[in-house]
Amino acid sequence: MESTESKKRVLFIFLGESFRLGGQCSRNIGSDESFPGQISASKSHCALIEHIEKTKSCKIDVLLSSYNTKFNDELFELYKDYTIHSIMHDERIGLNNLFHNAIQSITDTSVYEFICFIRIDLYLKDEFINIFDTQWTQIMVPSICFIPHHIIGEHPRTNDMMLFIPRTYYDSIKHMEIGHGLWFHLMHRTKLTYDDLCTMLKTYHDSDSQKDFNPIYKIVNRSECQIIHTQGKIFDKYSSEFNHSINKPHKPLKILMLILASDGGTDDLYTHLQALQRYYVHSKPNVDAFFYKADPTLEKDYDISGDTIYVKTIEQYPKLWKKFWLLLKALEDRLDNYDYICRPNLSTFIVMDRYLKHVQTLPRKNCCSGITHYGGQPIPFPAGYLFTITPDIAKHCIYNTIIEDNEGIDDRCLGHILHSLNIPIIQTKAASVQNHSHTEAALMNQMDDEDIFMVRIRNFHDVFPFGKDLPTRLNDDLKMHSLLLKRFYGITYSLTPELDINAFLTKDSIDTLNGGYTDVDPFPHIVIDNFLQPDFLEKVLLEVKRLDTTNANYSKTTKPNALEYNKFAFTSDLGPNTSELFKILNSKQFIGSIESLTNIKDIICNDLTLAGAGVHRIKKDGYLSIHTDFNTYVNRDYGKLDRRINILIYLNPDWEEAYKGHIWLCNRSEPVKKVLPILNRCVIFNTTSKSFHGHPERLCTPSDDIYRDSIACYYYTKNTNDPLDFEGNTQHDCALIFNNFPYDF
Repeated sequence: MESTESKKRVLFIFLGESFRLGGQCSRNIGSDESFPGQISASKSHCALIEHIEKTKSCKIDVLLSSYNTKFNDELFELYKDYTIHSIMHDERIGLNNLFHNAIQSITDTSVYEFICFIRIDLYLKDEFINIFDTQWTQIMVPSICFIPHHIIGEHPRTNDMMLFIPRTYYDSIKHMEIGHGLWFHLMHRTKLTYDDLCTMLKTYHDSDSQKDFNPIYKIVNRSECQIIHTQGKIFDKYSSEFNHSINKPHKPLKILMLILASDGGTDDLYTHLQALQRYYVHSKPNVDAFFYKADPTLEKDYDISGDTIYVKTIEQYPKLWKKFWLLLKALEDRLDNYDYICRPNLSTFIVMDRYLKHVQTLPRKNCCSGITHYGGQPIPFPAGYLFTITPDIAKHCIYNTIIEDNEGIDDRCLGHILHSLNIPIIQTKAASVQNHSHTEAALMNQMDDEDIFMVRIRNFHDVFPFGKDLPTRLNDDLKMHSLLLKRFYGITYSLTPELDINAFLTKDSIDTLNGGYTDVDPFPHIVIDNFLQPDFLEKVLLEVKRLDTTNANYSKTTKPNALEYNKFAFTSDLGPNTSELFKILNSKQFIGSIESLTNIKDIICNDLTLAGAGVHRIKKDGYLSIHTDFNTYVNRDYGKLDRRINILIYLNPDWEEAYKGHIWLCNRSEPVKKVLPILNRCVIFNTTSKSFHGHPERLCTPSDDIYRDSIACYYYTKNTNDPLDFEGNTQHDCALIFNNFPYDF
């Protein structure tokens, strides 16, 4: 089941006069005769809310802004599952004041994806539920009033019964006047253009359903007109009868953006990139953006789900042409609705305003723009991280006869088709961050060039022709994407969003951490049983047990070896829950508890490079000699760091004493404590020149498929004593003291 935290929060404001009886000029409020009608209206609101929460992955809050009647309790009862608060007035203050008072009562509107006001006495018909779209990107009004009452001062006269406001327009709310002149006032009080407003219905309808039939609502406790007075007339905001040139002189080009995507990736990178790109790819009303993925289990050729299109094929990187070809075939009937088709991938960051300026310069037919590559072949092709084609080129792709079985590398195949049509590639500018080729400052300086609208971001091993991801790619790539998102869109994307550790750790564990160390012999440490919540532990355990030592990022299997034997470490492809655990252990909230436990301050937070850490596995006959850990290292982002604290969480169900594998905590001459590595036991200790530890006894498991598994995470503070560490010691790796202990190598 999807968590509440992962759902988008949205706000509905129901306002106006409830329990009102009669027509437009009536002020008969709160009569018994009005009760059934208002109850039916409110129930239709709840039906809308239930539908959206069920189908659109939203968490809905409701704010009521109305007037006191004797039916307040009945009204509150209907909305009680959603209401954050209610503002009820005694004196009439008008719809506009009700709206702005409600907005001003909200502490932080930015938490909501959109705000939608609906007059409280509207009964919402099924058609409204069918057309309501949580991903509308423009300010939406229900309709334009019926002709000839459809114009105010050269601008559309709006139906004032509802208003949908996406988050990108919250700055304009203070300029909004709820009434028929909304469109007019926004054009004259803001820099908004006709591109920024739209209607839910394309037909004309008066606000008052008693005067003109409305297909999406009716006002309760009034008669309903059954006639559409402007029958068959379609609203076109760019019609010559409106002054749509205000603030902007031209009708925008229509773009279909098809983003090459898949799920997963290194440490779920691709999922993160989709979440980040959704902040801006839907920000322009003239751009329809979709992520496209392969799904061989589809019963039909394609399926559209929200902003994702699935095509019936398999993922077979780098041979992605068939996936793109099938997508174009599926969308063939829609292609002529657009001026251009843009095909980026997840590794590309796009500055949308600059991109839209770029397409204004392109030919409307027989056009492809991009970065020309050759890739060791004589025929050039547009690099796959972003190219733009016109619909006629897309149709040539669909009906091409030169790509055998429509199999191949997508950008190279497009190059062959362009070559066959004798169509050149129009060059564009791009910035590229590969293998840390740019520092943050250098990238930002390069982005001062207004002609650069895309940045290719990918850190990988330089293995021809397609490379292999670095283990740190998640952190590296998302950091650059996040910096650009902040600069060009003013949006902060956290690589490790703040987590509620109470959902993952037991309460006793958290209380114990916050209580400080209680055992300092032979050095400060603590042992906590039942550390993780059982449900979360089970998910992590399942993922860890699936790890295959042949894919380990580190292994030591040679003998004799003084330090370790049959040891393996995993730092990538850990699984979503295990990756989440490392985010928790590095989160600001958890590190706050670690600081309370150890009294060590200014620990580095949210560092997921896992230096020295990860999932550790010891197999049969394996050991780890008594040692102290390396004391410093240089982090690419933070500089020189001192290692201060170790945390170990053991994942060994049904572990028996005879298997050994105890961690020894020692002074310089003998073990002081031996801790059995049983399931869900956590050991934390300070890392110093005297924190001697290890498990020197050979592992005595009865079979090769019983391992000693643990989660290891280490904490660091910035070094302020260079070239020495915080204790005044020179830099060193693991320091062995095996001469003082009996070992059976």
